[in-house]
Amino acid sequence: MTTHRGDRALVALLAGALALLLPGMALAQVPSGGSPAAPAPTAAKAPPAKKFFAGGGLGLSFGDVDYVSLMPWFGYQFNPRVAAGVGVEYAYLNDNRYDPALSTSDYGVNVFTRITIVPGAFAAVEYEYLRYEYYATSNQKVSDDYSSIFVGGGLAQPMGGNAVFIVSAMYNLSWSEIDPSPYDSPWVITAGVSVGF
Repeated sequence: MTTHRGDRALVALLAGALALLLPGMALAQVPSGGSPAAPAPTAAKAPPAKKFFAGGGLGLSFGDVDYVSLMPWFGYQFNPRVAAGVGVEYAYLNDNRYDPALSTSDYGVNVFTRITIVPGAFAAVEYEYLRYEYYATSNQKVSDDYSSIFVGGGLAQPMGGNAVFIVSAMYNLSWSEIDPSPYDSPWVITAGVSVGF
């Protein structure tokens, strides 16, 4: 079991490095002629593109099980095809179906890269570190660290102005059915809004 955790830590470190280096590698591509292409002359200068963006997701559910999730992210658009950023996460769950109620708080950070494949669709890779809580027994709460490597893609739909609605489907390469996990499945579907500035 210790070897398995050590292997997961190494894979998580490599995925984090990949998420940070991928935008630079995509920007460093040179045409097949061996030298960078000269920029085409333009008749009029376009306004500067919005390079920085911020956004996030919010999850709310109330009833027998109360759930609140906040996931803001911040990023940089390197060029029209490549963007990368960082995010923070917080989730609170309170399950009133038990007496006393069971409550947990999870928090973490992530690093991501998105590459536009065609307008409106992107491929993505993400590394996430999460500190999460779960109940080993009905009265024993346990905190644990969990690192995830996600790959997948999504759709980005302009909403007007600088806002974009984003939905993504990511597969967690680190997920295991036998190890405790904050995820019930290797598939994670998210939606959120991003605004360029």
